[in-house]
Amino acid sequence: MLTRLLARYEIDRLQALRSAPARESYLAAHLLVRRAAAAATGLDEQSLVLGQRCDECGGDHGRPFFHGQPSLHVSLTHCTDAVGAVVGVTPCAIDLEGWDAVAFDPSLSERVFSRDECHALAALDSKAAQPGTPSPRQMLALRLWVRKECLIKLGRLSLDGMAACDLSAAGVDALPADRLVRSACGDLQFTEWVDSRTRTVGAIASFTSTAVHFLG
Repeated sequence: MLTRLLARYEIDRLQALRSAPARESYLAAHLLVRRAAAAATGLDEQSLVLGQRCDECGGDHGRPFFHGQPSLHVSLTHCTDAVGAVVGVTPCAIDLEGWDAVAFDPSLSERVFSRDECHALAALDSKAAQPGTPSPRQMLALRLWVRKECLIKLGRLSLDGMAACDLSAAGVDALPADRLVRSACGDLQFTEWVDSRTRTVGAIASFTSTAVHFLG
């Protein structure tokens, strides 16, 4: 069974998920991060034991890591239609969101986006160019959201501080579909993409250049 590679806490969380799609994406992401780590290190996937540790309380719900691999940094993400993972020798984080995951709500935007980000969002069209696709405003909201989620995973941002964090310098122009776009903001490098096949937006934040491979 595929679950034989999972730690006990992973199995407990997998079984607690109510829907089959949620269980499938959780399992896929947790297997993928092992495959990525094995490819990066040459280690056998079966020898990689994933853990999570909260920096505040020490509980098993914080930043992921591999036991016995203190120099390896890992991050994983999953949504309904896609999963992702990143590993590196320096801190790194990845986030994915479905096109319909983050709705642009003007009443909430000031709690999530900076003043410059709000101005950039307000300047964009709120209507989609084609049925079933996000509007330019919605797409930028998603891009900014996944960037900030990456910073939260890196421990450099909290939910309460999202609006004080301005990432507009990393770019607010439209992203071409199905292509990687790289940018920088301060000491961080962002790799972003829009995947039209899975209808997702993704980002990786790292301190060094990141190689990206799409599977499936």
